[in-house]
Amino acid sequence: METNTARRTGVIGLGAMGVQMARHMVSKGFDVTGYDIDVDAMRRAIEQGATTCLSAAQVGDHAEVVIVMVGERSTGGRGRRTIRPS
Repeated sequence: METNTARRTGVIGLGAMGVQMARHMVSKGFDVTGYDIDVDAMRRAIEQGATTCLSAAQVGDHAEVVIVMVGERSTGGRGRRTIRPS
């Protein structure tokens, strides 16, 4: 059986859980691009081998698969948003 594995992966939300997921995927050879509203979280992701974007939309443009790992606090009180492909 042939498997089709998406190698370009995005992670939106690079907090405690998201950055660890990104780190693990990088260690397995995935090309990981991430975004977070917290610049320090993006810096930690870069230290783990991921690249970062200036927006969640850019992550979607780069990746074949996007993992969204955000909590209620990540919305900054603005409520939840739906990200749709363009």
